[in-house]
Amino acid sequence: MIGERKYAPSPPERLFLNCPRCGLSIRQRRQWLAIESCPRCLGRSGIPVTLFVSTLPVGELYVDGLAPGDRLPGATPERRGTT
Repeated sequence: MIGERKYAPSPPERLFLNCPRCGLSIRQRRQWLAIESCPRCLGRSGIPVTLFVSTLPVGELYVDGLAPGDRLPGATPERRGTT
């Protein structure tokens, strides 16, 4: 057809897997690679914490000083990924 437009598919949304306990944020690259539990909480405390999906990383979801990882010992801006 004359004048028919072809649209490029929109790029997929960036999704992050966020931990509500420690504040770890993992960028999900493929849907089938998604993990359910936070590897940091499992490794450090042996506690299985379910990650939640968001379009924003933890550093952008919360007001400064109120992110989940801020309450854990040794949490500094450099270790949280926010500077």
